This record gives sequence, C-alpha cells and structure tokens, in this order.
Amino acid sequence: MRELSPAERCRRNNWHVGSRLKAKNCYQKSWDEYWKITAIGEYEVLGKRINLPPKTTSGEELMRFDNSEFTWRVCKCQIFQ
Repeated sequence: MRELSPAERCRRNNWHVGSRLKAKNCYQKSWDEYWKITAIGEYEVLGKRINLPPKTTSGEELMRFDNSEFTWRVCKCQIFQ
C-alpha cells in the first residue's frame, strides 16, 4: 500500500481551501498548531498558521502531513472563524 500525498490526503478527508486544521503533537500533549489551507496543488498543500502571538506574521508554507509527530483534525473552533 503506497503512502498518500498531502493533496490526496486532503481530498480523501474532504479538506479544501479555507479548511481550518488542528495539528496535535502526539508526544507533547499540550502543544497544538492551527492552520488554514490556502492552496491545494497536484501533490503539495500550502497553508498558514492562524494561532500566532500578537505582532507575529505568518507566510504560506508547505503543510507537512507526513510528519509522524502530528495528528491532523478539522478545527471547529469558533475563535478562528
């Protein structure tokens, strides 16, 4: 069984541009990252972080779904709407 590319994983989970995802670190339970998908290409997915401290900016970067330290879920938090 081959590994899914980030773009295939998004399509399979019905994540699309604008979806907000929560990346939970499996080893450090109290540390989470919140991301918003900005573009889905043929193989890669771009996103930017949305839970940054004040006066901190975030540019688009490749979202690393292949990192085994993180589990990715849809974020239903109203705070990031």
